[in-house]
Amino acid sequence: MPYLCEIEIAGPREGEDEGAMVTEAVLAAVEEGWRSPRVIGDDGVPVPESDEDDAVLDYRVLGYPGGAFIFVVLPDVGLESASLAAASLAHHVTTWSPGLLEYTVERLKVAPLAEPYDEENWLPPFEEPIDPPGVSIPELLGDELLAMNARYLLAGALPSLWDPTRTGAKDVLEAADLVAGASEAPWGAELVDQLGVLLIRAARLERRLGSESRLVVRGGGDLDLAEDLLRRTRAVARATGESWNEDQLRGNDLIEEFITEHELGWQHGDGDPDDPRERYSVRRLREILWAGLRALATLAAPLSDVRGVWRVLDALGDDVGVAALAEWETEELESSTERDVDEIIGASNALAAVWTAIRRPDLLPETADLVEAVVEDIAALHFFACAALLLAGGPAVLDAAEDDSVPAGHRQALREFAEALAVIDEVDDTAGDDVYERMNGALEAVLARQGEVPERVQAVLALISAAAARTSDPKDLARELVAFPTRHGIVILEDETDADLDIRLHTLAAVAEIEAVAAGEFAGDFPDLSGTDPRLEPAARERARNWVTDALALAEREAAGGLDGDAHTVVELINAGGGLPSAWPVRRVVVAAATAAARLAGDGEVYGVFVRA
Repeated sequence: MPYLCEIEIAGPREGEDEGAMVTEAVLAAVEEGWRSPRVIGDDGVPVPESDEDDAVLDYRVLGYPGGAFIFVVLPDVGLESASLAAASLAHHVTTWSPGLLEYTVERLKVAPLAEPYDEENWLPPFEEPIDPPGVSIPELLGDELLAMNARYLLAGALPSLWDPTRTGAKDVLEAADLVAGASEAPWGAELVDQLGVLLIRAARLERRLGSESRLVVRGGGDLDLAEDLLRRTRAVARATGESWNEDQLRGNDLIEEFITEHELGWQHGDGDPDDPRERYSVRRLREILWAGLRALATLAAPLSDVRGVWRVLDALGDDVGVAALAEWETEELESSTERDVDEIIGASNALAAVWTAIRRPDLLPETADLVEAVVEDIAALHFFACAALLLAGGPAVLDAAEDDSVPAGHRQALREFAEALAVIDEVDDTAGDDVYERMNGALEAVLARQGEVPERVQAVLALISAAAARTSDPKDLARELVAFPTRHGIVILEDETDADLDIRLHTLAAVAEIEAVAAGEFAGDFPDLSGTDPRLEPAARERARNWVTDALALAEREAAGGLDGDAHTVVELINAGGGLPSAWPVRRVVVAAATAAARLAGDGEVYGVFVRA
């Protein structure tokens, strides 16, 4: 039975290229051969050597920066002879050339080798050969599934052209990403084919609803090409027929005529980005897809409010498989929407309580109903409370824990929280996990115990209020929480498109139920009231105006009675058919509008005013 000798040598590491040089040197040493001491038998006579004793059956060398692994297969010379040969080889290698003199033997192992790796090699190669793929994975789906998936990708890209704010939602693909990756076989051809089908179906939907939209301006590619394809599609859609086969044939004819007319013929290449023909073909494919996607987004514009890709495809008229998937998607969306609403309500109640403790601690005695709501999702308060206290800083919280406003019965646990936070501050946020565990454990000790939970919530709010009062500017602390509620409240939603804004609006309604003036102050903390984006201020003013008009409609009032100051002025101007005061800074307008809307709506109507907006 042959023997496998494994040797590892190690030396100084002098560079990343050293591994290759060591490999070459060791290979040369092994290939030159070496002499091994002969084994002495029990009678003191050297054991005779056979003709095959000097043969090396196979070998491999793997060098790395600072060393090398050597694998040699020797014939069946016996374990003792094989061990001597391996030791001799190790000495031979480390003395063979000046470059290897600094290397020493780190490990040596000799063991029988049961069988060869294959018919030609005793040892396996370091890298197994990889067979080139005969077919791409998407092609294994089969024609029907591949076509359906292509339609899914095209429909999934439409929301990014309808509404850029949907970007990031899990059911929305970026049209630019789809176009950029379409050149990979077999997607390009399949996307172009199914694009024709969807264009015919979308044009039929548009005609049935009797409303034509102007070409979608978002997206890339040539605008004239998109206009021409839109015109051609509407012309083809005037013909009758709604079967799948007719859609397929008419869609193919539509796309082929469009490609021929504009000389956009293309074909899949070998994927070489340096080939000019390949680049030219990819550019033409992208022009086709951009024109098609923009025309499709225009024709299917009536579906822009429909969530879910399968539901969009089903509304365009697909097969029974898509209809079943659309039904499943509807159930999933309803379920996820319910979960999102619960998360948003829990987070907004907690944020409202914490914000009130920071900005309007005088209203804490009026928050009994809010605290009862907070108790329903105590984890949300835990996250926002931790965030607020971390922002306040260890010294402020440690001092606040001794404040008379903090109930004596909970002071010890809150003091432990403050002490842990102070440790975090002292080591510049590099404290170990155990410190954070102590901090969270102390807060849980207050909030998570059974019984008298509202009282415990009030104790935490008192600590937050006292700590905020000891910071340089409590308003900055509050604005930070309002600006990033999903981050500070650890809020995870299925649809995160407008998550922060949704939480802010729900929180505004919760604060409005406590006091109208406080609602105005909270609205003044919205982060979109300042910034370099020129779209922010007009959007904020329009939102503020909607608050007032909706509140007037719900209250069935036209007079500004009971209002004073800026709130009175805003309502009077809107009732007179005018707009909001253009000379006022946007923050002043928003504060006045929120105050007026909260006072006009009254109890029970504030969510209809602020959340609906």
